[in-house]
Amino acid sequence: MRALQIQRINFLWFLTLGVTALSAAFLVYLLLLESALGAFRISEASPTNLGVIQRPTVGLLESASSRAAYERLFPSGAGMARYDSIHVSWERVLMQRLPKDPLKLSDGNLSLKLSSRAAGPGSLMGQEHDVLILPAALSLSDAQLVQIEEFVREGGSLLVSWSAGLYDENQRWRGWGFLERTMGIRFDRYVEPGRGAFRVSTDTFPGVVPTGVYVPKRVYNSIKGERLNYMSAREAAELRRIQQQAEAHQFAPLTDYVWLDTLGINNLDFDYATVEGPVGYRSGSTTNEGVIVSYYTWRGFSNKSETPFPRTGGVTRRFTLRGNTPITAGIPGGYRAKIQVYNPGVSVRITDPDRVYSAGFWYDFATDPPIQQDVLNPVSGLVYGTFGEGRIVFMGFSPDALGASSGDPEDEEMLGRLFDNVLSFLQREPIVWTHDWPLGHAAAVMMTANMAGSSPGATRMATFFENENVSATVFVDESIGSNLPELVSRLYDQGDVGILDPTSDRSTGSVDVLRARFRRYRKALMDIVGGPVTGYRSFRRGALARATKEALSSEGYTYFLPDSIGRRTTPKIMGAPYESLTRIGVTAREYESNQLLSTDRGPMALDSLLLPEAYRVLDEGGVFRLTLPMEIFTSEEQVSRLGQFVQRLRQEKFWIASGSEIAHWWRLRKGLNVSVEQRSKSRIFVRVSNDNGNTAEEATVSITLGESVTSVNILPELINILKPVADEIDVPPFVLRENGTVLDLIIKQLKPQQYRIFHIDLINSAFTTRFAAN
Repeated sequence: MRALQIQRINFLWFLTLGVTALSAAFLVYLLLLESALGAFRISEASPTNLGVIQRPTVGLLESASSRAAYERLFPSGAGMARYDSIHVSWERVLMQRLPKDPLKLSDGNLSLKLSSRAAGPGSLMGQEHDVLILPAALSLSDAQLVQIEEFVREGGSLLVSWSAGLYDENQRWRGWGFLERTMGIRFDRYVEPGRGAFRVSTDTFPGVVPTGVYVPKRVYNSIKGERLNYMSAREAAELRRIQQQAEAHQFAPLTDYVWLDTLGINNLDFDYATVEGPVGYRSGSTTNEGVIVSYYTWRGFSNKSETPFPRTGGVTRRFTLRGNTPITAGIPGGYRAKIQVYNPGVSVRITDPDRVYSAGFWYDFATDPPIQQDVLNPVSGLVYGTFGEGRIVFMGFSPDALGASSGDPEDEEMLGRLFDNVLSFLQREPIVWTHDWPLGHAAAVMMTANMAGSSPGATRMATFFENENVSATVFVDESIGSNLPELVSRLYDQGDVGILDPTSDRSTGSVDVLRARFRRYRKALMDIVGGPVTGYRSFRRGALARATKEALSSEGYTYFLPDSIGRRTTPKIMGAPYESLTRIGVTAREYESNQLLSTDRGPMALDSLLLPEAYRVLDEGGVFRLTLPMEIFTSEEQVSRLGQFVQRLRQEKFWIASGSEIAHWWRLRKGLNVSVEQRSKSRIFVRVSNDNGNTAEEATVSITLGESVTSVNILPELINILKPVADEIDVPPFVLRENGTVLDLIIKQLKPQQYRIFHIDLINSAFTTRFAAN
């Protein structure tokens, strides 16, 4: 039997094999990291650092010299109370949104020198891209201003609330130079309490009463004659009907008031009250139906302050937020937030549009005078942008000025998003949102008309829409439609037709009665046009009653046009139980035919009245809802002018669409869900899903980036549970804008229940140099 021989293994061979295996494992680990993180530092390869992104430090300055400046400007303790209110409101905002309390800074420890160049630019405490917030820092020394400018120029982020640096440390006037340099703005004006000053108090009362504007009987008796002179017999009868209805409720809080108009009325200079609702009124353990009543007491055009204003009694202005900006992501375009201006708001003009952008302005089309064309473009009250390597935000108001929104769920939600976005922008965290309108469009135009009675010019109207290729929406009285079936079919083929309801919804009884009527109206038009009819407009004035919305929803209607002004200039999908309905409210002044055809304005009446309104809505990113009087189509000259007006709109980024197209797109857009995750300094992870039952096409998704980049590399990952998608659309087209800080992804097509995932590498010279050194 042969003896077993044990051979000695060469140690060097064994060591080489082990080192090779370890090297291969490390190489695989690095490749896996690169696939997840993109470009990364070697220091980030440690398992303990994997996926850890250092959050910036947020510093909040509490300035003793600024407090002293407030005390000097507002004596008798009011100044101290105002400063403390502003500071506490910012503390509250930050503590609700940051994982740790903000760093408290004072005049004595405001040290903004870079503690370590190796730690990266803009460092307060050795961390990258720290944030400094100046809440009403009116008084700052020259040395402090130099430090702050250097801090931001080298990469820090700065938020200025209301004003900063207007006085030196000894409360001597310095001026707006600091803000002009850093923020790229110029002071325009202080925003006082509206056109005249109102004291406002609001409360909720049990009971039901028609919504709208009410005035004291003494006021109504003085203005009644003038108002009735401007009304037709039918409008006067409708006014009296609603007044009688309001009187019949015997609503105690408005015993001495008379119903005047819907909530869309504006430019009042006398005492009045508004009724909104219905809302839930809780008494003990039970909840009953109630309404919100706001009393407005006229104080004249005096700008004298009354200090301090109570929380519900402050003088309130509407601040309009622009859509589709990084700091208004997720907020509807043209949203009108309530802001108290007991500290006058600050309106500014942008002087450096290459680095600074507007996100909102002090203007409310419902109450402020008509504007001139393009007047809003350079004016703002909320700006964001860059200064050197840093980021800046200027707010012409403070969080405590939003007290008018307390208890208002929608305002609180939208303003909460605003502060979330502002802090994310300043901390260089990615923000993602879906644009409000299809690719290439910044706003929409909905042209409408009403066909009732004799409807002069209806045939010429149809011809005009066909010749100009306008997808308009014409609301048709059922009785007129049955007499003009060919004309109605032409209008439908070119755009859309909807129901014009001649009957008041408040005098029709039960939901079943309304359903039967709406079903009859809709069937009559559908039999004529051979297709779906989903739009509704009431000929009567006033908000739609609950029974009306319930009946519309159950009978297959998808959108309606009220005659009231809502919170936004974009559409709104109604809440439960009316979630199948989309509201497209009043978004611009609606002019009567005698105004548009007035000889006083000459042939340019259309342009002078309508173009400024259109450009304002374009700036807000909303819907320009234009109701055309039928009489305009009886004039050949005005039809020609209207054609030129349409061409002007087409030259801008307007999407001219029908009501059904706008309602369909808005619902489709709501079902597009997007999310973003920062995987590393150089890679972000974006997910886009279509949770609708229809294919989404030509949508734009925007992402703010933590750095200014020169290019991106998009690596797609696509999962389609229904059908494979062609390779050529795996990588979407993209656009870099705002100096390479915002990335737009163009989603050409996304089928129902499909989602797409993108790993996006951020490329710029700073990244290349930084990672080459590692």
